[in-house]
Amino acid sequence: MEMKLDQPSLIRYRSSKAWSQQQVADICGLSLRTIQRAENSGRASQDTCLALASAFDVEVSKFIVTAEPEKESLANENIFVVNKFLLVISLPILVGILIWLIGPSTDNNHFERAVNSAPFSVSAEMIEQQQGLTRYSGNVEIQIPTNQITEIESQAMFLADEFRVLEGDVKIVTQGFVFTFDAASTQTTGQFMRITSSYAERIVID
Repeated sequence: MEMKLDQPSLIRYRSSKAWSQQQVADICGLSLRTIQRAENSGRASQDTCLALASAFDVEVSKFIVTAEPEKESLANENIFVVNKFLLVISLPILVGILIWLIGPSTDNNHFERAVNSAPFSVSAEMIEQQQGLTRYSGNVEIQIPTNQITEIESQAMFLADEFRVLEGDVKIVTQGFVFTFDAASTQTTGQFMRITSSYAERIVID
């Protein structure tokens, strides 16, 4: 769950201790990018807020902004828009799965074509779009077909129950996009890589 922060209060607490953003990140066990986003955008996950409160030795309520009814209504409206977006991009995959399950079929590539026609599926509470850049925040889950991935960078990578798992800040390059994730948890199973995070960005590349 993503929370709204009082940015001046957050910066004031850090300044009172004469800490840099990097020092706060080290004390909280978070990435520098996470601290920068909290101060610049005024948004952070609940875990990040608790870590900041512990580092500054204050109640988390000291720098949390209580949502106003109008903002809650706007958030609900944005969630509705996200759900419509998910329905549109997920439909080809669902159709492909149904064709594959109903079988037999003279064409064994229905499912693969359905996946490739919708390169990834996204679930997020908030989506912000600019030219060439899309930001996802709040309980983000993105699934990417492994055959679309050309490059992976992460802070940690290991095998668990025969599945490749990535953790920490993750960067994934696909055919046409670059995805970056803050404090992600990632698993690769079968034809898909599933990434969960509180914040992610997608950049269009040529």
